[in-house]
Amino acid sequence: FVHCDPHPGNILIRPVSRGSETCDVILLDHGIYKTLPEKIRLNYCRLWQAMLNSDEVAMEREAASLGCGKYHRLLSCMVSGRSWDSLSSGITEKELSPEEVQHIRQSVKVYFPNVVEVLNLVPRE
Repeated sequence: FVHCDPHPGNILIRPVSRGSETCDVILLDHGIYKTLPEKIRLNYCRLWQAMLNSDEVAMEREAASLGCGKYHRLLSCMVSGRSWDSLSSGITEKELSPEEVQHIRQSVKVYFPNVVEVLNLVPRE
């Protein structure tokens, strides 16, 4: 199942116990879930693996399997919520900064027609 409304107000993170270094992730608002077909689920997982590994070739391949290979950079940015600079240098290397948020906001204005096209290309599931 995929939680289809995962904004910060619907996610709680709390320590397992006092002083613990592990935590529980609690999802709230269970009104919108979707079951993904296995092929799409696996392509989406491989896209995330490619983003975590900063592997642009794999990002392009997995974006193509989801119907939008020529927009692999944009799709990866949309899915991760990170800039292309962060994706290409490693999204695990640095936290999302206020400057990156500002850059993303400005980029959305420029690339809005392409964002709409990507949303029309990816499978509805």
